[in-house]
Amino acid sequence: MEAVQVTGAELARLHAGGPGALDGALRDGFRLFLAGRGFAPSTQITYYKRARGFLKWLIRTDAHPDALSDSEARDEAVLDYLSTVGDATRKVTLAAVRALYEWLELGAVEVDPVTVDRTRSPSLSGEQQSRLLDAAAARSARDYALMVLWLDVGPRPSEIRRLDLGDAELSARGGRVLLTRPDGQQRWAELTQATTWVLLGWRTARATLLLGQRRAKSGPLFITLRRFGRILSDQSLEGIVAEIGADAGIEALTPWMLRTTVKARLYTAGASASEVAARMGQTYEDPPQVRALFTGVDAAPAARRAAAVSGQLSFEFGV
Repeated sequence: MEAVQVTGAELARLHAGGPGALDGALRDGFRLFLAGRGFAPSTQITYYKRARGFLKWLIRTDAHPDALSDSEARDEAVLDYLSTVGDATRKVTLAAVRALYEWLELGAVEVDPVTVDRTRSPSLSGEQQSRLLDAAAARSARDYALMVLWLDVGPRPSEIRRLDLGDAELSARGGRVLLTRPDGQQRWAELTQATTWVLLGWRTARATLLLGQRRAKSGPLFITLRRFGRILSDQSLEGIVAEIGADAGIEALTPWMLRTTVKARLYTAGASASEVAARMGQTYEDPPQVRALFTGVDAAPAARRAAAVSGQLSFEFGV
């Protein structure tokens, strides 16, 4: 293989573009780094393949967008990935990923492979989901609709952001939304009747907020409540989720925890790996090690309290 130097500009592109930017010269650069560290040729090949597998998983899952820029997100991503790897290869995989982060100068990975066996995906209990719905309802019709939709179908932030009014088919008989994955592929997600009614309410409130504006009958389904109803960014959506979580007494709540909660409910209800992958818009099926993490998760319905007490509907999020 011809030697290729990794320039500062290329590393900057990797930091900005995420794992998808690691191609061409950058891949060759990592292999040169492994050779320079004195690893045996067979070890170099193994580390390269396992590091590449980690990066492909990052792109495919789209669950750790900051894994190449934030130390906490880095370790969460590595721990999550190790849970998908068999016991026999876990240590060598961790060594390969540590080498990758060393080459990228993104800090030492602080993950103990033994902890993988004791880790459970951070899903929410039924009582926590109920508190979230109450907290969201107290903020605005938009935030309530956002939280209800998230706890029903578990979309990615980018899928929420890309939803237009025309992507939500809502009626008294039921509803569904058309979600667009980061790679452009689309899928219909069926909604519970309760979620449909909440989204109908938000659509009416949205039209009132934008009364007289061209965007009242078109444009994004979820909008900013200031600055004339602009489209929400992924960062704004993550901030809204975190604020609602704080109001509900749940620290550091993220959209990925909401997404994991939906996956836990599906697995607990008996859905197969292929069914969960289809519902969540994944291009892969969770391996047995990951599915086992959901065993015993509290997947009770999100809320059963009376509407007169909290102003919210009684939800039965289905499979």
